[in-house]
Amino acid sequence: MMAARQSDPRAMPPAAPGVDLFCRVIDNYGDIGVCWRLACCLHHDHGCPVRLWVDDLRAFQHLCRAIDPGLSTQIHAGIEVIHWSGSTPDLEPHEMVIEAFACDPPSHHIARMPGHSKLWLNLEYLATEEWAAGCHGMESPQPDGQRKFFFFPGFLPGTGGVLREQTLTQQRQDWQSNPAQVRRWLAGLLPHDETARALIEQPQLQIVTLFCYPDAPVAELLQALGRLPGQMLLLVPERVMLPALPGAMASNLHLARIPFLPQPEYDRLLWSADLNLVRGEDSFVRALLAGQPMLWQAYRQDDEAHLAKVEGWLRQTRAPETIRQAWLAWNRPADTGTVDLLEQGLRCANRARWHTFFQDFSTYLDGQHDLASALLAFYYKQTGLSG
Repeated sequence: MMAARQSDPRAMPPAAPGVDLFCRVIDNYGDIGVCWRLACCLHHDHGCPVRLWVDDLRAFQHLCRAIDPGLSTQIHAGIEVIHWSGSTPDLEPHEMVIEAFACDPPSHHIARMPGHSKLWLNLEYLATEEWAAGCHGMESPQPDGQRKFFFFPGFLPGTGGVLREQTLTQQRQDWQSNPAQVRRWLAGLLPHDETARALIEQPQLQIVTLFCYPDAPVAELLQALGRLPGQMLLLVPERVMLPALPGAMASNLHLARIPFLPQPEYDRLLWSADLNLVRGEDSFVRALLAGQPMLWQAYRQDDEAHLAKVEGWLRQTRAPETIRQAWLAWNRPADTGTVDLLEQGLRCANRARWHTFFQDFSTYLDGQHDLASALLAFYYKQTGLSG
């Protein structure tokens, strides 16, 4: 009998590194939305043990309904969730420590981190500006000698990529290939709106989703949509604050409120629509991955600094002029030209050029490295381990 063959431990790849991911909920649901999705990608796609430290579990609960805000520690989807408060446990740090958006991990955690196999990263906000590639991966030496690095998610080569699950494209294609399933699911979001449920059965209905900040020019959007041909159903999640709206809307437009959806269901909503209007980072990326015509509202900043992010993405992608004008109109304070610019862009959104542009960009993202994979590749490179 032949002896059992012994495996060479030197040839075996190392176990996936453990990850401590720290998140402070500051800006609506954007911070925790990115962190929860990243935690899931690292654990489910790459096998990393993940601890997610969150200071606001009630906000987290809106994205993951199973979260219990009263617990100090809990496990969901295989991920350990720790309530980051003044009495957080003093635990041995994992191999990779990620502070999301410069949130500063607890000092006792940092003090335990020195070691050649530890990597400390500041995960920055999504960068659309051209300078991001030059700053991505830069080291920020600490007073105690520890090494900390900046990590910039982004669309350009040389950045950290965007959050994308390995099975996402197949999930989207499977969903969109079953229109009857899509209609049933949409109707289930509107149990008490008979008008909307009846509209969903119309084959030529155009579905529009609206997720925006309170300062969005929504009244101008409604005017622009009302000038377009065809019947439209505008779906707005609860908890999205809208400005005062006109008493009567165009006859071809029906606005309906839907529940605030957990992340997997929000993806399905984006896949089900003909036009998506989204806000913030996480929803921006998910709408791009949906491959449908869309408008993005960046978080408004003083002196209109947010327009640099919008312009940066438009330049990177060489977006058609109709997209550029509509996006800028959606991100600026409303004026006398807002309705016309939105109408002109949205008329084109019904045409092949907008569809082709966004489908092509979604395909481009499918071919790029994703954020979780890029983080792990950076870890292996910096620690000298083999991934």
